[in-house]
Amino acid sequence: MTTVRRAATMTTATAVTMTVPLAATLTAAVAAVAGLRTAAVVVAASRTAAVVVVVVVVVVVVGSRIAVVATARTAVVTAAAVAAVAAVTARPRAVSATTLLVTRWISCYG
Repeated sequence: MTTVRRAATMTTATAVTMTVPLAATLTAAVAAVAGLRTAAVVVAASRTAAVVVVVVVVVVVVGSRIAVVATARTAVVTAAAVAAVAAVTARPRAVSATTLLVTRWISCYG
């Protein structure tokens, strides 16, 4: 019975402090209830699962930050491209208006 309590305590502490996935916690609970002496194996498996969870979280967080930076860069490049197109598009209209104004002035006064 002491082994079962010790295994249950270890399982609870591991689950609370290391955010072990539900499957590992249930495996540890079944091992503790059955009175098996494989608590060390179960705890090692739950620690491995916790490391996997931490790695996945780090990858997701870093990936999302990279995506945010990439999105910001894309927005800057897109804004620059739109500004360049607007500038190029605005120039011919300004030249056309000036040319039209000069042409009319010449035709009227010239």
